[in-house]
Amino acid sequence: MNKRRKRRRQKRIISIITIVVALILVAIAAVYFKINKDEGAPNGSTASISSILNTSKNENATAEKGSTTSTETDNTYDNLIAGTGKLNFSYYMDNVYANIEYPDFQDELFGYLKSREYTLPELIAEFNEIFKNEDRYFGDEGVTYVGYSYLDCGNDGNKELAIQIVCPVVEEYSSLTMILKEMEGDIQVVHAFCQWSRSSSDINEYGVITSSGSGGATLHGWDTSIIDANGKYIFGYSEEEQSDINMFYTGEEHPEVDTDSYEGDIFIYSLRTKEYSEENAWPEYYSYAVYEDYQDEMNIPNLYTDSQYQKIMDTFGIDFIPMDEFNQKIEDRLNEIGATKDMLNGKTLEFTEIKF
Repeated sequence: MNKRRKRRRQKRIISIITIVVALILVAIAAVYFKINKDEGAPNGSTASISSILNTSKNENATAEKGSTTSTETDNTYDNLIAGTGKLNFSYYMDNVYANIEYPDFQDELFGYLKSREYTLPELIAEFNEIFKNEDRYFGDEGVTYVGYSYLDCGNDGNKELAIQIVCPVVEEYSSLTMILKEMEGDIQVVHAFCQWSRSSSDINEYGVITSSGSGGATLHGWDTSIIDANGKYIFGYSEEEQSDINMFYTGEEHPEVDTDSYEGDIFIYSLRTKEYSEENAWPEYYSYAVYEDYQDEMNIPNLYTDSQYQKIMDTFGIDFIPMDEFNQKIEDRLNEIGATKDMLNGKTLEFTEIKF
C-alpha cells in the first residue's frame, strides 16, 4: 500500500472514531435531559446508565461494522482479485490508445468497451458479449481462464499487478495480459499485449517484456521493452533474422544470389531501436553471419571487409556492420531505457488462476 493511500485510510479511521464518540455524548446528554425533565417514563419504564452504555456499545459496533465494509470495498489489488475492486481503463485510453498509430488486437478489443471501470466479473461478462460477434471474433467459449501475478515494474519496490485472460482476442485460445498500477486511488490499466500461436510474449517480475514471432518459415523476430516504475511503456529494440538471403527485402530490387556458390548459409539481421511508425519504417542497422547447416556459426576471416560474403552483401546497396557492433547497439539501447542486468534476468511471471 503506498503512503498516500495509507494516510487516507488513517484519516478515515480517525473520522469514524470522532463520529462514534460524538454519538455517544449526544445519546448520554439526551437521556440525561429526558430523565431530569420527566421523572418517569410512559408505562413506568426508566432509562438506566446500563441501557445507555448498551446503546452506545451497539452504535459503536455498528460504526465499526461500517468501517470494515468501507475497507473491504477499497480499490486494492486484493479486492480486485476477489471480484469487488475495480480496474480503470482511463489511463490506457487517454495516454496509449489515443496515441496509437497502428492499433493492435488489444486496442481493437478495448475500443468496444462501453465503460472505463469494471470489476473483473463485469469485465469478463462484457468481453464475452463482445466475443459473440462472429464478424469480429471466433471461438465458442469466450473467456476460459483468468489469472493474476504480482510484479515490480522498474525494480523500485512498489507492487504492480498483471492479469492474464485466455480468450479469442486473436484466435480461439489466444491470451490477453494487462498490467495494472495504482494511480491516485484507482487501479489503472497501463499496458496490455496479446499472444497467440505465431507470437509469444512474456513479462518478468521487473516489467521487462520479451516477445518473439514468425513472419514465415525463414523470417523470425524478437524484441524487448520495459514498463518503468511510473507505469510507462518504453520500447527497447526489435530484431529480425532472415535465413533465406533471396527473401531479404530492402525496398529495392537486387539480383538473385546463387546460394550454391559459397559455403554455409548467410543469415541477415536487422535492428531497430525506434518503434515502427510511418517515419521510422526501416531498421537502422544491419549485419550478417554465416552458419554451417543453419546451426553453427562459421569463423570467416575478414568477413565484413574482404570476403566473398562481403562482396555478395554489397549487392544489396546498404551498409552492414560487424555482429559485435550490432550486438553492442542492442546493449547500448537497453542501458538507455534503464533495463539493468537485474531487471533483464528477472523471473518470468507465473499466474495463479482466479475463480469467481
